[in-house]
Amino acid sequence: MLDRSGFAFKSLALACVSVAALCASPALAADASTPAVEGTAEIVVTAQKREEKLRDIPLSISAVSGEYLEKRGIKDIVELANAVPSLSVYPVSPGQNLLSIRGISTFRGDSALVGTYLDEAPLSGGIRIGDGAGLAVQALDLARVEVLKGPQGTLFGEGSIGGVVRYITANPELSAFSGNIKGTYFATRHGAESGEVSGMLNIPIVSDVLGVRAAATYQKHGGWIDNISTGVDNYNSDELGEARIKILYKPSDKFTLTGLVNIHRLNYDGQNLLSVQPYDKSLFQQSVFPDYPTDGYNDFELYNLTASYDFGFASLMSSTSYFNLRVFNSFGWISQIIPGKGDPTVAGGGWEVLIPPNPGKQTSFSQEFRLTSNGNGPFKWVIGVNYKDTRTKYHSNNPIATYFKISDDPSVPLVTENYGGYHASIPSKAKAVFGDASYEFFDKLEIGGGLRYFTEDRSRLDVDRFGAVTGDVKGTFKKTTYRAFAKYKLTKEINLYANTATGFRSGGFNIPASIAFGAPPTYAPESARFYEAGLKSSFLNGRVTFDLAYYTGKYIGNVQSVFRFDNAGHGYGYYANAGDANIKGVEWALNVVPVRDLRLGFSGNVPRTKFTKTSPSSPLLPGDPIDFVPKYELMANAEYDFKWAPDVDGFFSINGTWKGRQQNTNRDSGVGYVINIGPKHTWIDASLGAEFNGYRISIFGKNLADELGILAPQFSGIRPQARPRQIGFSVEKSF
Repeated sequence: MLDRSGFAFKSLALACVSVAALCASPALAADASTPAVEGTAEIVVTAQKREEKLRDIPLSISAVSGEYLEKRGIKDIVELANAVPSLSVYPVSPGQNLLSIRGISTFRGDSALVGTYLDEAPLSGGIRIGDGAGLAVQALDLARVEVLKGPQGTLFGEGSIGGVVRYITANPELSAFSGNIKGTYFATRHGAESGEVSGMLNIPIVSDVLGVRAAATYQKHGGWIDNISTGVDNYNSDELGEARIKILYKPSDKFTLTGLVNIHRLNYDGQNLLSVQPYDKSLFQQSVFPDYPTDGYNDFELYNLTASYDFGFASLMSSTSYFNLRVFNSFGWISQIIPGKGDPTVAGGGWEVLIPPNPGKQTSFSQEFRLTSNGNGPFKWVIGVNYKDTRTKYHSNNPIATYFKISDDPSVPLVTENYGGYHASIPSKAKAVFGDASYEFFDKLEIGGGLRYFTEDRSRLDVDRFGAVTGDVKGTFKKTTYRAFAKYKLTKEINLYANTATGFRSGGFNIPASIAFGAPPTYAPESARFYEAGLKSSFLNGRVTFDLAYYTGKYIGNVQSVFRFDNAGHGYGYYANAGDANIKGVEWALNVVPVRDLRLGFSGNVPRTKFTKTSPSSPLLPGDPIDFVPKYELMANAEYDFKWAPDVDGFFSINGTWKGRQQNTNRDSGVGYVINIGPKHTWIDASLGAEFNGYRISIFGKNLADELGILAPQFSGIRPQARPRQIGFSVEKSF
């Protein structure tokens, strides 16, 4: 394990355990009328910057309650993806995840395409370091998670082309003391054992006026991938601690002040990547230098202060956030690009990449003011302004070395590249003003829309390890995004809707080393325009809910990784706008409570993507699909409550997720493997447990089908894999 933490990391771990040891939450038995995975019934969300019932919002949203997350054992966004249609998550390493919603993903480019928020605080939007758009925020003491699908550029701004993931934390209860403590153990097939402890404590300091809620978790996860270069088994272990404190001050019905502090510490020994075939053997080959490091860390602190005042006709909200992210990773490996021994020095070998320790840091200050209309009248509106100042720095003091064979012919020499160490500084200042309004006619028809004007000044300064400036570029990116919608109450139980929305991501700058070989210095912004039509319905007093949505749109200026050789045979990579693609699909969710104690859910998404035009520099051709989009996603779940004994409640749940094949296309890789097809995936989770006298005891299994297929096909041969089958148990005490 990376020994950088010392007192700081151990102190956080001790704090997590201490909070857990003091605490416990009320039993989480579900109401019999609540579907297993929430549909549209009476769930209240804030996706349109106001509290509304989910079925009244004219866009596709999946809302998963904190209670459901707890019962199913979902602890992060990787596991959430198996409960939400259209959301795909690919874990690269502990704490680093690539997100995709409806075919638009964060795989390429240097900032987010899927926005992420913790309450009102943005976690994405700056330059991506360590795949920051998919940070491993823990599903710890949450009220719910909202997944908004399709462009959200008007209310959530730049970087939300695919959609938005919002973690909504539980507020302190001002009138009751409560808490819980939970311990979990599980074993991983092919891997080492793992343990977790978490807890929550809610303290009303001044009844109905001031309260505090603290939650923490400490997790030590064993690895499962073997490093055959060093002989170390299960080398990709990790250690995580996360603590959150939320303070609520409500001196009157008009004024509310909330403070949030979230601290996250994560150490890991290696990435969850495979580079040696056959992949189902869980073999990971490091570089040819056995002592080359593979460990890293992913730490952040988030501070947020949100104040709200009710003026009667409207409420004014101020949200101030400070986010501090630090990432460190290093790796060196051999990848079998061309089948063979994997030795880059011989024909039929592969390539070897040695990347020295690569620390990065990002700080971000953001401020939003928002005025939202009150009441249930026909006219609703919101106006606001947003400011964000982000500073990103990362560096490497040692050269990056790459060795590879581009041919199986022994006469073709080994290609060797050395890129000098560098220091990069990327400041960004972004401003936006936005507004959204709607009007309801005859208590049946609601029509509305919104606009957002966004501008960002971004620059990049690169210096080499000797202090000489190697690159200095600046750019300003501007965009007006919009949305429009109509909603019609066909009956009391059925809402029909249609909408159109746009999204935007700023352009960026390529690294000087690639520019020196002939890469363009910049790439242009991306945008998307989508249309959606659907229905949301609830019947039999919420015992049956059904959502259906059809979406279609155009993704413009898609950014791709491009790999080229210059005339001297030097290989170099860079980002470029590949072209435009069409995306369409059908998404649905059906939840049924056939009898009082049984809840069933069925949901899915069937997307289709195709590039309609490509640029000369693109690694794609018209007709190719967008990378990493499963051909289908199907999900089914069942929950049953029963009695073990008169005073002992029982519960059982089983959940299945099936995802179709996906493709990664790179026609100019220079090493073959032009089209890579990823396998189908099957995920099965189940749990069985009992509740009595404030205790909850359960046994569970995750990935029971032992799905070991690669999650994202890559032409490099370096590919992520999910954790194999896990069997474990948990014990929770509530008070």
